[in-house]
Amino acid sequence: MTRKAGYVRDDGIDKKIKGALKAGFGHQLLISHAGQNGLTNFELVTANRFGKGFVRSHIESSAGRMITLGTALSLRNKDLADMVIAGVASVRRRLDKQPADGWCTEAKIIVLIGFGTAPDRFTWFTRAVPSRQFGQQITDDEIDGYRFDAGRERPLGPARRRQQGHDIGESV
Repeated sequence: MTRKAGYVRDDGIDKKIKGALKAGFGHQLLISHAGQNGLTNFELVTANRFGKGFVRSHIESSAGRMITLGTALSLRNKDLADMVIAGVASVRRRLDKQPADGWCTEAKIIVLIGFGTAPDRFTWFTRAVPSRQFGQQITDDEIDGYRFDAGRERPLGPARRRQQGHDIGESV
């Protein structure tokens, strides 16, 4: 079976490779497939899931590219009312690797953001960057709205944190 250039087969679905991000000692692939309401579902997946050297061969191809994340400086003087979210991607966590006490933090999220009524340029940001600029609750509400509209659930977040054998409460 031959794979279409620029695509991977993941969970029985052909998903488009949008780019790669450096992550620790390896890479993550940003993959996408059609969601609901004409929106796109994105996900960050460990690149070695598709084979050793996969990212290198993808980047060397004409369609391959590394994703550059936006900075806080690029959001300076931007208005929340003009913000348009065109994509939300979270890191896929493996359920078999979940700690017995649950995850301590939510999976990393990147957001594709543009500004204006019909943006012609979009940039990926980690969730923390627009959260610092516009406020975490407002940013999370916008992210969750996009996920809901695209037919995507919120990724597995922290279940419980324990400190020296004592529960310290539920996190959301």
